[in-house]
Order: sequence, then C-alpha cells, then structure tokens
Amino acid sequence: MNRRDLLIAGAALSLAAQRAVAGEETTDQGAHAGHRMAGMSKHHLLVMAASECANTAQVCLNHCLMMFAEGDTELAKCAQTVNEVHAACRVLVDLGNVDSSHLPAFAKAAIQVCKDCKTECDKHAAKHEVCKACADACAKCAEECDLVAA
Repeated sequence: MNRRDLLIAGAALSLAAQRAVAGEETTDQGAHAGHRMAGMSKHHLLVMAASECANTAQVCLNHCLMMFAEGDTELAKCAQTVNEVHAACRVLVDLGNVDSSHLPAFAKAAIQVCKDCKTECDKHAAKHEVCKACADACAKCAEECDLVAA
C-alpha cells in the first residue's frame, strides 16, 4: 500500500466514524433505546474535532520536521504551535471521553491554543497544504471548544 492509498483509506475511515457518530441513537428498541452508542461521550463532537485536530497537527509537525531536515527553518514557529495544539487536543479527547467535570475549563483554555496554531498555520497555508489542513482542523476544534467552554 502506497502513501496515497493509506491517506485515502484513513480519510474513508474517518468519514465512516463521523457518520456513525452523527447517528448516535441506537436502533435497539429495548431498555437502552435512545442511548448514545456504547462508550460514546456526551461531548462526542468535541472529541471527534479534537481527535481530528491532533491527528492533523501530527502530520503538520512531521512536515515541519522534514523541512528542518532539509535545512528550512521557516516553519519553526509553526512547529511550536502545532506541538502545543497536539498536546492540548489529546487532553481534550481524554477528558471528553470520560465526561470530565474539568472539560469546560480546559476547553476554554484550549480555544486560544487552537487559535494561535490556526494563526500560525494560516501564514503557510498557501505554500504548504498540511498547514492549511491543520489551520482548518484548529478552527473546527476551537468552535467545538467554544460550545463546551465554561
């Protein structure tokens, strides 16, 4: 499997997961009818957005590291903000999956981390497709954080 096939398969898997999440009610008409899918947080939209943002940030960070290896340090600030957003999004996923009472406060702080990363990635979006994808994912994550934030 080449890199392109892997990316296409990953995108298809992500789309399938998002569609499954969108249809959150089960079809079971028994005692559990209407419950969220097994293991799904009430913050599943934030969890999905933060997970996508973390994954996209990892790809962007890898791109930055490849550029550094070639001697191009133009993306140094981008790498820093992407690293921060990756860490913040992993925490959002973990707190969201367990419906933590600390999620609203953390989401409030994460909004600025996402916005900072988006601002930096936007500077490189025209030249680097991965930066545009990261900026878009950060914007979506910040929107979802805003809905949960205290």
